Amino acid sequence: MSESKTSSNINDRKLVTKVSLALVCKIAIIACLGLAFFGSDTRVETDPQTVSQAILANTATVSSAAEQKVP
Repeated sequence: MSESKTSSNINDRKLVTKVSLALVCKIAIIACLGLAFFGSDTRVETDPQTVSQAILANTATVSSAAEQKVP
């Protein structure tokens, strides 16, 4: 009976080690991706006026002009 307890303890330790390693790797990868895509050197400076112009831009005139050029 003590042999089964020690083997289960060894298996539990191996499992905890594998799960911990997987979590550490995932956290490291997510941190690297976050720094790569959302780092301060790639951040675009915006102000409310440029954001409102981009959102409220009249794209209908651009698309209708493109449609008129198509034969």
